[in-house]
Amino acid sequence: MEKILVIDDEQGVVELLQEVLQNAGYEVETQTNPKTALKDIKKNNYDIIITDLKMPEVDGIQVTEEAKKINEDIEVIVITGYASLGSAIDALKRDVFDYIFKPFSVSDILVTVKKVAERIRLRQHNRELDQKVEKALSDMNLLHEISKIINTSEEVEEIITFALSALETSLELDMVSIMLFDTLKDEFYVKESIGFTKKTAEKFIIKRNEGIIGQAIKSNETVNISGYEKDDNFVKNVADSDKKKMISFIVIPLNVQNLFEGIITLHQLDTEKEKDKEKLKLTEVMAVQIAPMIRLGMYSSDRETMLTDSLYGAKMELAQTIKKAGDYRGTLSILIFNLYLKKNANYNMNVFEIGDVVIKHISNNISPIDRAVKVGLSSFMVILQGKTKMLTEGVATKIKNDADDDPVMKENGILLDYGYADFPMDGQTFDVLISKAQGSLWKFVKKS
Repeated sequence: MEKILVIDDEQGVVELLQEVLQNAGYEVETQTNPKTALKDIKKNNYDIIITDLKMPEVDGIQVTEEAKKINEDIEVIVITGYASLGSAIDALKRDVFDYIFKPFSVSDILVTVKKVAERIRLRQHNRELDQKVEKALSDMNLLHEISKIINTSEEVEEIITFALSALETSLELDMVSIMLFDTLKDEFYVKESIGFTKKTAEKFIIKRNEGIIGQAIKSNETVNISGYEKDDNFVKNVADSDKKKMISFIVIPLNVQNLFEGIITLHQLDTEKEKDKEKLKLTEVMAVQIAPMIRLGMYSSDRETMLTDSLYGAKMELAQTIKKAGDYRGTLSILIFNLYLKKNANYNMNVFEIGDVVIKHISNNISPIDRAVKVGLSSFMVILQGKTKMLTEGVATKIKNDADDDPVMKENGILLDYGYADFPMDGQTFDVLISKAQGSLWKFVKKS
């Protein structure tokens, strides 16, 4: 209920008002000295002031003026036995809520106080709505900015660093880590963190399905893990100074189409508090945004590390991609393109220039997660993710048509042929897939 200060130099009046208003459920304080009352207003957070108009030394208008200087939201009700139109207008000009004459009835006071209390509550409600709208707009802007930045980068380190920075500065989270999932070791390791000691960042590894923490982690939902303090891995590898700062162990999955890329861990949120609930929701939205970019970045990093312009590089890349497809229960297609010369071909052509033309048309027709590899001088390998045979055939045909129509290819009398094989339908190893793809080559050569 609202907190009220009653000011009147008549003791009987303040006692009456105190009793009436307290019985109505309000918190009431009284003061018969207006000078002392001004000091009380500075010290206390009153919602309503009920003041007599005519008092010695300091009158009700002065009380109103001083109260409004201290807090413009204080509502003032003026009571007087010396009514005049002039004083009423003067009081109302000073933002007095209402003006009541003595003698007054108890019902008059209660009705007026009820009205001013409703006004206070409505104003507070409107402010809360404004704050919620402002926060929602701020949150949307934050997530939009995050989305813009992470979608312009394929570097895992850059994506993760920016995400952690946003969590620290914008959401004011002090203990956060992004842990990536190592499919070979079946474990999560700390890729980057904020608020942790070096020991924790380097040594804390979570084996999937092991220990209290590992068993609690789920790929499709946020988990607030209880009992994590008793986990042997946690006890052994998390620094004591970090343990003292932790109040929770919340895990948010980094999940892309049911494929587990890693987790975000939060350690200083109290999910009973509304403010912390909002932070958790925003972090969950961010996780949805960054997970696919981390997946793409990880694939790009692995691809660039292993790739060379040779059959060995192609073989290593395909072998790794096949393994990932197997881990994720995905599909892939391997396309092989070969140059062949027409009868009127220019045998003095620049083979490297032709190769650049073919790579250009291949790159224009594949997605960012697919990859083209030049093998030797006249052959090209393309790895397509998640394509059916019909879609693979469509991509291959488009690449061939675009390349065949290229002026450089036409001038030199060169065409493309292609063959392809699908994992796991046509085979599950490099050698088998290559053999199948090569076996379907030369169909266009035979027709020409």
